[in-house]
Amino acid sequence: MKKISLLFLICGLFLVSSCIPTQTIKGDGNITTENIPVFEYDCLELEGGGMVVNYTQSDAPECLEIKTDRNIFEKYEFNVENHKLKIRPKKEFRKHTNFRPTEFMVTANSRNLKKLAAAGSTHVNINSPLQAEEFEAGLAGSGIIQFHDTASFTNLKIEIAGSGDFVGHKVYCEELNGDMAGSNTIVLGGTVGIAEFSIAGSGTVRAFDCTMDELECKIAGSGDIEASVVNKIKAEIAGSGSVKYKGDPQDIQKKVMGSGKIEKVE
Repeated sequence: MKKISLLFLICGLFLVSSCIPTQTIKGDGNITTENIPVFEYDCLELEGGGMVVNYTQSDAPECLEIKTDRNIFEKYEFNVENHKLKIRPKKEFRKHTNFRPTEFMVTANSRNLKKLAAAGSTHVNINSPLQAEEFEAGLAGSGIIQFHDTASFTNLKIEIAGSGDFVGHKVYCEELNGDMAGSNTIVLGGTVGIAEFSIAGSGTVRAFDCTMDELECKIAGSGDIEASVVNKIKAEIAGSGSVKYKGDPQDIQKKVMGSGKIEKVE
């Protein structure tokens, strides 16, 4: 199983800094809508509170629309660097500042999307079919990433630290890797070739609606995994975690330390 990546550490530092005594900036109610010219990008990096992002993969030219309070808008920056669209507070507001906008709506599209990283309480909606060879989704905080349509990848990597959620009911990929730290949730439907999960804490994977050829998982703590598995399960549990599976895999390898359990359910 892969270790937590640098993305985890960067997002974690952002969250730690947010926990230090802060100033709170409330939206002034003067709602403005701004269209911001952007260059080609295939990565989204988001930081902030109360942000709702609606993204569409489209052949149309890249665009970015922001709708929020004027005083909030003025304290954020929106730019593309090295094919990364970054939406985040300006440098002087990145630490020790909580934003409480009246509303903060982001509408964006691009031809390709390979990586999505969100820190804070951001809610990201992927409103179109999404296709990529490799895709990385990272959450730090209490945000949500939700695929509302079909998502097709060769490799999908999901990283969550905190209490965030990842939801994708129509996910199709050859390999999936999920790293979870905290009390978060991954909800999956669709078809996966090889799925690997690493849970530290009380994370939950709800994937009875996702057919997996092989499942490999490590749970440290009270995490839970539910999955439909065809051929193979390799599970290690340290603590009170559980793996519940549907299907009839013939190859089951398990190692349990503590009160954890691996069981078939109907």
